[in-house]
Amino acid sequence: MHKVLVVEDSPDIYSVIAAALAPLQLHLVSASSVLEAVNQISSHIFDFVILDLGLPDGDGLSVLNCIRQNIQQQNTPVFILSSKADISSKVSAFSIGADDYITKPFDILELRARVESKLRRFSLDEGADEYIYAGPLTLEINKLTVLIKDSHVTIHLSPIEFRLLALFARRPGNIFSRCQILDQIWGSDVHVTDRTIDTHVYTLRKKLGEYGELIKSVQGEGYRFVETYHLKKQ
Repeated sequence: MHKVLVVEDSPDIYSVIAAALAPLQLHLVSASSVLEAVNQISSHIFDFVILDLGLPDGDGLSVLNCIRQNIQQQNTPVFILSSKADISSKVSAFSIGADDYITKPFDILELRARVESKLRRFSLDEGADEYIYAGPLTLEINKLTVLIKDSHVTIHLSPIEFRLLALFARRPGNIFSRCQILDQIWGSDVHVTDRTIDTHVYTLRKKLGEYGELIKSVQGEGYRFVETYHLKKQ
């Protein structure tokens, strides 16, 4: 049974979330503040986190940052559920490592579908030992990390970012349309906009630093991973 942390200060909204996810038979753990959420993250391992941003004792982004800095949970999928609908809040969340973002009020069927899709897609086989080699990058599937060749620098990505990079890197030169990316990464049973896809690609490139230019935008088409790897040094 998947263990899910729900960080939400409204008892009514928590009840709606719990009812929406009941058919998935998840073990839900509640937290109603930043402090309580941080304590839960420090004491337990979760398979998934649903996180509100407007908490009584601070910004939920601090909880997200805590998760991404926790070596045992830095790859745990985090789903933002917030009344903040502005683009800056979404970009900030994605840049820290959020995997999805939905605004309140929300549709319970959509919430359930998104959570179920992510739990299904982010369940990696335990003990898997698979690597993807793409130019200067080595992707380690079971750790969701990227090793930079020669420099031995390791980059930690969110599950969504890692899946995007793996999708591109497995087929260098292939142009992936946004529809193909949506189907491969999120599945066809959830609603994700082109802006959401572009934002995730942007944060992925940013985390890769100078190697972010390995992922090219093809105007009017989508994205591709380059076939040659001669990067310009500053």
